[in-house]
Amino acid sequence: VAYESIIDLNGIEYEEVEFEENTGYRFVSSDNYDYPSLNADDISVLETVIARFGKSTKAEIVKAMHDEKAYICTAKNDIIDFNYSLELSVK
Repeated sequence: VAYESIIDLNGIEYEEVEFEENTGYRFVSSDNYDYPSLNADDISVLETVIARFGKSTKAEIVKAMHDEKAYICTAKNDIIDFNYSLELSVK
């Protein structure tokens, strides 16, 4: 659901893409590096995620997610508790 918040931001370019089982979004690089909706912390988080997963395949990202304590300790279809963010392997 968080991707919906990202695609709603002004200046974020994306395209809808059909993947194996469903539809997803591919975010497109832009020459526009001014995102007034994002603060410095938001940008730092995105830079960290891009540095870690920017070249990863869907399968690699899914495996990394499924190895996280947040995923392991959360029942299927439940919302993952934000407190697990303190224990993520990506910092």
